[in-house]
Amino acid sequence: MASWLRLRSLRLAGLGLCLPILIAACGNTASSTTPKSGGVVTFAEQPNSPPNYILPLASGSYFSVVNLYTFSQNMYVPLYWFGTHGQPTLNRALSVANPPVFSQNDSVQAS
Repeated sequence: MASWLRLRSLRLAGLGLCLPILIAACGNTASSTTPKSGGVVTFAEQPNSPPNYILPLASGSYFSVVNLYTFSQNMYVPLYWFGTHGQPTLNRALSVANPPVFSQNDSVQAS
């Protein structure tokens, strides 16, 4: 009898823990999916770990997730962005540089 009661209480406790997670997963989040131009980007940082190196190439003492991934990706955008509607093509709207121009002898000309 005690093992049955214990098993039942464990099941109820598990359901009590999972139910709020399931309800939160089914909730609606109000976020805008329309691209906007300009403005200010705000993001959270871990406590006591602000970025302390702003150049894209870092030595070992400055090699951290904050410096190399979070901060550098926002500071130094790639020249070319790829991906348009799920296809691996050049996305000219997001690219900073002009597309390369190829000559007849397979060399690149600056435009």
